[in-house]
Parts: sequence; C-alpha cells; structure tokens
Amino acid sequence: MVISSIDLKDGSVVQLKNGKDLVLKRDDADALINDFNRFGEVAVIDLDAAMGKVDEKGNSPNTKLLRSLLREGNVRVGGGIRTVKKA
Repeated sequence: MVISSIDLKDGSVVQLKNGKDLVLKRDDADALINDFNRFGEVAVIDLDAAMGKVDEKGNSPNTKLLRSLLREGNVRVGGGIRTVKKA
C-alpha cells in the first residue's frame, strides 16, 4: 500500500532530503491534496510542529493551511501532536 504524503514547513509544501535540505517547495497545497485524494488517504505532516516551532497556543506556521487541508479530504495528520486536545 502506498499512502500519499504532504509535508508542510513555513506554510508551504516541501520535500526535504535527510530531513533538512530543501529539494522541493510548492505553494499549491489545495491542488495537490485534490490530486492525491483520488488515491485514498493522504498523510499530512506538520514539520514545524514536529520540531517544536509553535506559539503559546500550540499553533505552527502551518496551522491555517493544515485546517484547510483537513476540509479537503481523507487526511491523516502527524507532527507535533503531543496532547489529546491538540489531536
């Protein structure tokens, strides 16, 4: 089974090599998730939240985008979810 994945960093879709080197950056997350939805569940990872880059409310630079993607399809979220309330 292959699960499509979207990684978010600083409000954009990214692909990182070795977890740090930027290989790809896109600003069309809505179009991307619509394409991926055709294949089933989409994993969306908030890299900033995973690395602890959050404000006092637990929001990262990707929170707004992530909420938008949750409305677009069957999404599995990961990265920085450390409490039941956040989940």
